[in-house]
Amino acid sequence: MRLPGDTKMKIQLEIEGETGRQLFDWIRVNTGCESYKDVSNNAISLFCWAIQQRQKGLIIASLDERKKAYTELMMPTLEHCREEFRLSSEARAFVKAAVASVE
Repeated sequence: MRLPGDTKMKIQLEIEGETGRQLFDWIRVNTGCESYKDVSNNAISLFCWAIQQRQKGLIIASLDERKKAYTELMMPTLEHCREEFRLSSEARAFVKAAVASVE
């Protein structure tokens, strides 16, 4: 996500050990990203989108249409965005009912 008037910023990421490189390579292969820069830019874009959704009071979830179930993404950093928007038990029941109606 690039905002008007933004200038370029160089970010250096230090990941210890071979595991970090393997993780980035796995992400590149599975997403078709051509570079580590592409991986990072896409990750930042996804994170910005997630923040915007939480600020609207929405949950971020993975939906399994066959099982009519969802798994909510729980990240402390996203909860920090707008803690007052945590779903009540009634709201969670509504979401479950909505998922159940999907066929």
